[in-house]
Amino acid sequence: MNQYNDYWQDDRSFDYWARIHTNSCQHGWEQFLPWHRLYLYFFEQKLQDYNPNISLPYWSWTDYADVNTNTFNNSQFDLGVIPDAYGCFLTAKGFEKLSTMKAADGSLLFSPKETTALASLTKKGTIFNSGLRFLKAAGIDYEIINQNNVAIWSPKINALYTVLKEVNPLWFPNRWPGSLNGTAAISQYPTKDDIALILDINNFADMGGGSAYDHYFGALEKVHNGMHNFSGGTNPNYPDNNKDWVKIYQKLNLTPDPQNLDNPIYGWMTDNRTTAFDPLFWGHHSNVDRIWAKWQEQHTGTPLEMDAVMAPWTLTVKEAMSIQKLGYTYMRDSVFYPVSNAVGLTQFKAAPAQVSQTTLQAHRKAEIVLHRVQMGNLQNASIRVFLNTPDASVDTPITDNPNFVEAFSTFNGSCFGGPGHCNLPLPNTRTFDRRPLHNHEPRNYKIDASDAVQRVLNNGAKNITVQLVIVGLNGKPVENAVFIEGVSLNFMD
Repeated sequence: MNQYNDYWQDDRSFDYWARIHTNSCQHGWEQFLPWHRLYLYFFEQKLQDYNPNISLPYWSWTDYADVNTNTFNNSQFDLGVIPDAYGCFLTAKGFEKLSTMKAADGSLLFSPKETTALASLTKKGTIFNSGLRFLKAAGIDYEIINQNNVAIWSPKINALYTVLKEVNPLWFPNRWPGSLNGTAAISQYPTKDDIALILDINNFADMGGGSAYDHYFGALEKVHNGMHNFSGGTNPNYPDNNKDWVKIYQKLNLTPDPQNLDNPIYGWMTDNRTTAFDPLFWGHHSNVDRIWAKWQEQHTGTPLEMDAVMAPWTLTVKEAMSIQKLGYTYMRDSVFYPVSNAVGLTQFKAAPAQVSQTTLQAHRKAEIVLHRVQMGNLQNASIRVFLNTPDASVDTPITDNPNFVEAFSTFNGSCFGGPGHCNLPLPNTRTFDRRPLHNHEPRNYKIDASDAVQRVLNNGAKNITVQLVIVGLNGKPVENAVFIEGVSLNFMD
């Protein structure tokens, strides 16, 4: 998307979508949550125009609460910790590009010492939470110059930041996570207990914001505000924040500009007109939306004006109420195992789920999903679900077995039509076909595996595998009764 940023009206560009927030964002009242939900939805739809497998990630703030306990309120700037996905690092390709760059006089842009340091960082693969931390590790001084009375990065810094951005487009140079004022405690980093208190609020207005007739910030948005400020942080190399930089600006004959594009006083995440230009914005707001979705699972409250249209789109507040109707859900991690539906399933044995230990220890819910289970003209059967039982069979006990998850039956019907009547239905490609699901459209099965996962983890398991055993109604193995297209193991916060 970045390749189209020079074309302001091209909706394929990243900056086009950032400017939607600049011009239309809603804050401080009941449209805050639904407006941003639609913003996320339409942006993700645009991403999926490029790649249908792309999904917006969410940044679970509380996973970083312990490490950030003393970074929000600290006398030093730029100490905060954010997900590595948004960090800066150097690859071999990026290093090769930097190591051959030339200065205006034809000499190499980076000194031998700097090149050696960059090579070392490349080899180590170290990820840094800000560009300044990368520069410090590389032994490269942060520099600006005066160009027509405007502060801009020096050629060396501009070249390095350009390559770092190419290596990881999710990194953003004007981001210094951590403290804002460097002295007094102005806010606290949110913990799981803080989010639990928000989820306990029993009315929408106090949680999500008041109506136009009594507008005020809801509890969730107030936490959201603090995380914007934490994420952007304070620029340690701005005159107001660093006495040494007062002298540097004087020497360069520059007047400090808090909104300077290259060297502002605060990170862009702290300003609601620039915030969406930082890719971290999307992970941050996806987490806000996720918390609201969790609140909706427990409460029925809604905004007062449900028919209000939320510009620049034509959808109403009411149409933003359900993430299910918008076609998405939130998962901490998910592993999908494709299965051939060319033959009937008798057993299924999954490879170990490649999920982090943090996910295994911190998830709220685990579920197993059987995808697109065929229904037409098949004999009924029982599907038994196990965890970490590689030799599972019809003889594996299901009582007093901590690895047993659940058993459920299929309920299919005979075919009384002519040839082909019970074949799989053709894909529905007609926009205005309003008929319900076809009787033989494959369906999904969802199994809550939370308790079973916890049992096997408590018994010392370090990973999770899923097994299925297909049993006929007579209690014996059965073939050609169950045809599926995949199995997934999902973890939710």
